[in-house]
Amino acid sequence: MKHLGLILFFMGISLISWATENTIQLAIGEWPPFTSKDLKYYGIAARLVAEAFLLEGIQVEYGFFPWARSFLLAKEGTWDGTAIWSRQPDRVQDFYFSDTVVDSPA
Repeated sequence: MKHLGLILFFMGISLISWATENTIQLAIGEWPPFTSKDLKYYGIAARLVAEAFLLEGIQVEYGFFPWARSFLLAKEGTWDGTAIWSRQPDRVQDFYFSDTVVDSPA
């Protein structure tokens, strides 16, 4: 079993934009049943992320793109962030990570 945490991360510079507007835009990809534009609440992981932000009064808007594009859109700041990634040394240079929320076999 490979440890794949459902990790939320986003660019620090974007924190200002969503904090003042109470909405964050996250670019994600298809990974059923965890994320999918065709699932209720956009999937299990997307629902967990949205509910966590809602506890802080922040709404989440999702955009579905290929995973590599989601990563790039967040890194460039076109979208506020991306979600459902595992922590990797090359990723922590550009993003903040939450604690692992869910472990998934891969």
